[in-house]
Amino acid sequence: PPPKEELMGTSCPGHVHFASLPNMWDRTITVSSAGKTFSATGWQVGWCIAPSHLIAPVHQLLPYVQFCASTVIQEALARTLPRADEPFEGYNNYYEYL
Repeated sequence: PPPKEELMGTSCPGHVHFASLPNMWDRTITVSSAGKTFSATGWQVGWCIAPSHLIAPVHQLLPYVQFCASTVIQEALARTLPRADEPFEGYNNYYEYL
């Protein structure tokens, strides 16, 4: 399993990521979204992190999803995710700020 920091982006004091618990990585799908993480409601861009045997069925569902985020929104999120690990408002990173 990946280290806890890879699951969450960074550490959040007091938070224990379920997939980081013993024997849980192989049974956990972590789901997140730009709307929740970055207060970007309406973007409708999300992601899943899990081992390949759990992600494969998610990929099979993707052609049937009824909405699609624009290329511009996807690019904005791709540029935002790495910046969230940088210092923010006096905190070590955006996730600590949250």
